[in-house]
Amino acid sequence: MKRLSVLLLAVCFVFGSLSRAAAIDVKVKGRWQFSYGYYGNYSLYDGDKGPGNKMDPFQARMRARTQVEFIASETLRSVLQFEIGTQNFGQPGFTALDADGKDIKVKHAFIDWTIPNTKTSLRMGVQPMKMPGLIAGNFVYNNDIAGVMASTEFTPEVALTAFWARPYDAYPAVDAKGKRFDEMDLFGFTLPVKTQFVRATPWAMIGSVGANSGYYENSYNATYAPGYDAANRYGQSLAWWAGLSFELPTLDPFIVQVDGMYGSLSGKDNRGTSGYYLAMLLGYKWNWGTTSLVGWYASGDDGEWGKDDMGRIPVVSADGGFEMGTRGFAGYAISRDHGISGLGSGTWGLGIRIDNVSFIDNLTHGFHANYVRGTNSGERIGPDSPLYLSSSSSADYGRINASSDHYAYLISTDSAWDFMLINTYKVSDNFNIGLDLSYTRMDLSKQRSSQWKDTADAYAGVINFAYTF
Repeated sequence: MKRLSVLLLAVCFVFGSLSRAAAIDVKVKGRWQFSYGYYGNYSLYDGDKGPGNKMDPFQARMRARTQVEFIASETLRSVLQFEIGTQNFGQPGFTALDADGKDIKVKHAFIDWTIPNTKTSLRMGVQPMKMPGLIAGNFVYNNDIAGVMASTEFTPEVALTAFWARPYDAYPAVDAKGKRFDEMDLFGFTLPVKTQFVRATPWAMIGSVGANSGYYENSYNATYAPGYDAANRYGQSLAWWAGLSFELPTLDPFIVQVDGMYGSLSGKDNRGTSGYYLAMLLGYKWNWGTTSLVGWYASGDDGEWGKDDMGRIPVVSADGGFEMGTRGFAGYAISRDHGISGLGSGTWGLGIRIDNVSFIDNLTHGFHANYVRGTNSGERIGPDSPLYLSSSSSADYGRINASSDHYAYLISTDSAWDFMLINTYKVSDNFNIGLDLSYTRMDLSKQRSSQWKDTADAYAGVINFAYTF
């Protein structure tokens, strides 16, 4: 509690000082969320044959974000955002007894300023960055990061954003020869084009990846790590990505959206991974709601374990970057999600969406359903593969189950179904209440060891509260 008191005292001191400085305007905004839900077998595995069914079925959770903007002029401002990260009620930390945990953290801290006599603006510091993705976000790169971003507008229809970011710097990490290779740097751009006929955003990114930077140990890359073992890492490796997202507003009320991207990472002896992702959404806006069909395909690994390059697109970070709209994937910020996968890599699927249906004022409904299969080769699940999961250790479990990691490694004979009913009631302009009901089923291949091929269905009922100011 002392830390919280000191923080609030500091904020009050800053506000008090600013009140005497007429040149600075202060704006505060935020989003506080609460979730109360019952989760039946969220892990999807049969509790009698593996480490499934171990999570408490009832969970109460919260997250609070508060952002303060210090505005000097239209061309200069700074932003500081505090966050109490997602917490289960009663767990050690902020929501424990006496509420004196050390869980208040800085999420964003950056300045925005415009170069004098130009249309070019710069953003410096820890900031949100993500690559384009219309249909389900972008699972290659979507997170908060330290870097510099520059944006300019050529015409009202064409703009450019370029950036440098450093997601990792593990200094003073060294390898066996005393060399560090402890940094990862990213350079990229987006080129949004908006006309009455098309809205398109081509983008590209290149990365220099240090073998000791920490990239390979990131939990988002947990299933990549076995293929990127120490023997395959090479000093400072090269990674690159390119993609395009576009939609056709001229066809309104029809909806046409397309996302596509390709990426590659090369390691020692040209070993590494390269892959692609393509998604399309076709929809129609009715007077009673919006209906859509969605499909995607992301390349997977080919060949036997340890003998071939991997075929999945490399990932930097995917914090909520594959939002197919159901609980099986990412996108539900504080209630449990990504039961099937937090990424789209190594999967293909088809889905339907029904959104914005309303029979009563301020009450809306939606229904999402997805069918998913893996695209990774079944040859990688042989007895000699660490993905065979012949033991019950948590490390092996994490390589297939998304609830203990961010990615479920699905082969071509693995499949899953995911259904969700979404209901939202707008109490006021600042306050919403939601009720979500979901059901998920996963069927694993007989190629897996008998201990791990048996699954149990998952279901959930969650009430959400969101206060936005």
